[in-house]
Amino acid sequence: MDNWFTVQAVSKRFFGLQALQAVSFSVSPGEMVGIIGPNGSGKTTLLNIISGYYAPDTGTIRLGHTRIDGLPPNRVAGLGIARMFQITRLFRRLSVLENLLVVAYATGRSGEREALERADQILAALHLEGMRDEPAASLSGGQQKLLEFGTCFMANPQLVLLDEPFASIHPTLKEILATFIRERHQAGETFLIVSHDIPAVVDLCPRLVVLSAGTVIADGPTATVLDTDQVIEAYLGEGWHGTAS
Repeated sequence: MDNWFTVQAVSKRFFGLQALQAVSFSVSPGEMVGIIGPNGSGKTTLLNIISGYYAPDTGTIRLGHTRIDGLPPNRVAGLGIARMFQITRLFRRLSVLENLLVVAYATGRSGEREALERADQILAALHLEGMRDEPAASLSGGQQKLLEFGTCFMANPQLVLLDEPFASIHPTLKEILATFIRERHQAGETFLIVSHDIPAVVDLCPRLVVLSAGTVIADGPTATVLDTDQVIEAYLGEGWHGTAS
């Protein structure tokens, strides 16, 4: 189904700041789309609106035939949209396993047996199986980020929203995370990835949407977008030419 997920003319203002202005793009099932742009361009605000933490002032968002703009976060999650935050959010006193199971049970998208099997598969893929019964607080910062990332996949998501997944983690953990994303994408899952890590975005995402000052200034194949004068001027800088290759 083309245009399976659509953002249409979404705008958001905070007091005197126009955070987003008529943002529109669509995503097909199984796509992996990177969202890039300078600080303050509206990337995280966009994810907050998609995931139900903010309502847009104008515009619509649809997942399939269902309009989701303005729905609360629990309703959005229940429809199959999972979210990883830029600042890690975990139940620190619960075990690593329990953090995963909470998401599965809260969304009601998995039975108990299925949830346990899924949790063990995710922990093995993220190299966290040895920490299964330890409190989440005992993990390193990078491991906590991997765990929160893993929670996104406990509810059998239709669309995964990742906000700066590669920020401030060790290169080894970054590769574990990137490998997991590639495998899930190859299995048909759909991703929107906000990141300032341009090499990682280039490696993972065949398509980019670029925001600047709250508007979409480019949307298309990654290599083409990164060679666009407007994108170079607004975000990458003049020294970027030729780097993407």
